[in-house]
This record gives sequence, C-alpha cells and structure tokens, in this order.
Amino acid sequence: MSQTVSEKIRSLRKSRGFTQEALCLKLNLATSTYSYKERNDSFEIDEIKTICDLFGCSYETIISDEPFNPLRLKNTPSTTAVFEEPPFSFGYHPDTEPIFLTDNEADKLRRIRKLSEEQSEKLFDYLKKIENGEV
Repeated sequence: MSQTVSEKIRSLRKSRGFTQEALCLKLNLATSTYSYKERNDSFEIDEIKTICDLFGCSYETIISDEPFNPLRLKNTPSTTAVFEEPPFSFGYHPDTEPIFLTDNEADKLRRIRKLSEEQSEKLFDYLKKIENGEV
C-alpha cells in the first residue's frame, strides 16, 4: 500500500525533528490548519513545494507512488538540516525559530561526529582557547 502525500510529509517532518508548530511557522499557517491538512491529505501544491524545499527533497518524491524513506534523502539545499543517518534535530521551543544548518555547517558536524571522544575533547578545548582569545 502506497503512502499518501500527508503520510510522507508527516514522516519527513518527524524524521527531521520538526513539530507541527515549527513547520507552521515556515508555512505561515495556524497549527490547527496545518494539523487538519496533515490528517486529511489536503496540502496545496505550493505548500508541498515549500516543505520539499525546506527539507531537501523533490516534489516528485512526495507525490509519487514510490515507497518513501526520509532517512535516505541527501542533503541538497544549503539551508536545511537533513542527514542520511541518524536524523539530527534541535529541540523546538515555541518562542524560537527552528535552527537550520548550511551545507558547510552540516559537513563540519559530520566530521566532528567521526572523531573519537578524546579527539572531540581536544577540539573543544582548542575552541574554548580561541573564544577566550588565547590563540
């Protein structure tokens, strides 16, 4: 059984750590309106395209009948937090905007994740020195 557009959008949203409220900010929708659209598969084309741009996937991927796994998407646009594995998210707070990473920031984070615990500690010790003007 193929997924509906709304099911794909919901899985994409959740895989990126977004609440409905956070996505509402980007779509300029009331939470109740967004919730209705997600439950009833009633997104408009421009809303789907905005969501695709935000999360770095193609419109065709969302509307196709093909199986959909949001964790398999590549990090394509430059202002999204999209990772192959595991999904990376920042906590959502209603008084703040969601945080997005540039491709450069995402690359740096991926490189940091590959470091050993000891290497990571050394890196952050050095960063503290830079911040304190010691280097």
